[in-house]
Amino acid sequence: MVRDGSDQILSRIDLGPALRRALDELDEPFKSAVMLVDLEDQSYEAASQILGVPIGTVRSRLFRGRRILQDKLLIYARDAGFSTAKRSQRESTDD
Repeated sequence: MVRDGSDQILSRIDLGPALRRALDELDEPFKSAVMLVDLEDQSYEAASQILGVPIGTVRSRLFRGRRILQDKLLIYARDAGFSTAKRSQRESTDD
């Protein structure tokens, strides 16, 4: 279990509307990869075939798309008054 307080934050806020907004704002081709794998539960191999790109490209798009969504949702959490919502030092230096 993660002990950074994020489990408490998630239990107190409804991320549904924020997640839908963040997904709507996500640029292609990241949006397609995230939708196929994370929402439609397609395998990386299936997403690769559907998108017509190598599996490594699917993985790269997923990584980047998920990172963008994470940033958008952290902004939402901060704006909603959850000041403890922040990226770790390691994550913020990865950009």
